[in-house]
Amino acid sequence: MDGVKGGVDMTEHIIEIAADAPSVRRLAAWIHRVLELHLDAEVVELLAPKVDLAVREVCTNIVEHAYADRVDGRISVTLDVATTEVVVTTSDNGVAFTPDAPDAADASDASDASGHGLFIVHRLTTTFAIERIGTRNRATLRFDLAPTDKDVL
Repeated sequence: MDGVKGGVDMTEHIIEIAADAPSVRRLAAWIHRVLELHLDAEVVELLAPKVDLAVREVCTNIVEHAYADRVDGRISVTLDVATTEVVVTTSDNGVAFTPDAPDAADASDASDASGHGLFIVHRLTTTFAIERIGTRNRATLRFDLAPTDKDVL
């Protein structure tokens, strides 16, 4: 899927939003605009929904867990577009949240209504990691521009 415009090695875009549901929903338009700047239309059409859903799930977890008892939370979102991948990084200074990677059993347990969001993120991304660096949580989501085995599922 060689759909990068202009052959740029890496282009970084950053936005900071309030940690609330309306701000998280507005990220979809920003993600789409950034991808359109750097990728061919057919690549954007395939990739944008995956990136949007994964970023929305991560940011919703930040709102609900990292800032559960705060109204002043902020989330920084960085979107890097490279020739072979798109990398999204979120950063917040909320409560530490470093879950274990969910497995298929987690998603199939209908009695547990939580935990499906991060399972979805794992399925949509090439790689996904959450780490605590000092006083900040950082989630990194990578999306290959070349088709992978996940794309045929």
